[in-house]
Amino acid sequence: MSNKKHQVFIDFDDVLINTRALKKEYFKLFGKFGIPQKEAQKSYKETAIKYKGYRANRHLRLLRKSYPKLTLPKTKQLLNSFFRKTKKYIFKDVVGFLVWLRKAGWKVIMVSSGDPKFQRNKITASGLSKYFQRVYITKDYRKSAYLKKTGLVSEDSFVFLDDRIEVIEDVKKHFPGAVVIQIIRHPNHPKAKTADFVKKDLSQVKALCQTRMIHEKTT
Repeated sequence: MSNKKHQVFIDFDDVLINTRALKKEYFKLFGKFGIPQKEAQKSYKETAIKYKGYRANRHLRLLRKSYPKLTLPKTKQLLNSFFRKTKKYIFKDVVGFLVWLRKAGWKVIMVSSGDPKFQRNKITASGLSKYFQRVYITKDYRKSAYLKKTGLVSEDSFVFLDDRIEVIEDVKKHFPGAVVIQIIRHPNHPKAKTADFVKKDLSQVKALCQTRMIHEKTT
């Protein structure tokens, strides 16, 4: 086995933190301003798609077309402060897994997608940055292009963790030799056909990383 440090790339949302639960609570906040949760959720998605990432001020500008009495500064401040609570949404198995990776000699890198400023604030608030050698954010879900462009990988010898089908399929297509693992934290989440492994939590990933097969593919 080579002495080269193994690389593992890990997504943030719904892999490290329970983003689904976080959003559920977030959308409830809009009720304080007379905006139904379904409308808040719908406009949230529209904002994220239009700008390839979410920011509260953009979302509020969109909502103001239907709710002209919405006061932007105060509402924006309240919404942004909510995302400083991301630490409470960290999955229980995360910290132990990240500590183990570092002790086991892995090079641990986060690659998250979304609006850079918004994602950076969320990640910083979670307190998880300290467990990673590097934290990268891309606006494009096609993380393979980002990995190539930034020179983060020069070959297929790495492990990649994400929850989204389109991300899994994209990375596996461009790095067929990589070990691509889909993390499915929530029931009824669709599975990626091209994933090498599908796991429900990080304790299962830890067991996998300890196998001879993973070491052979990443050295």
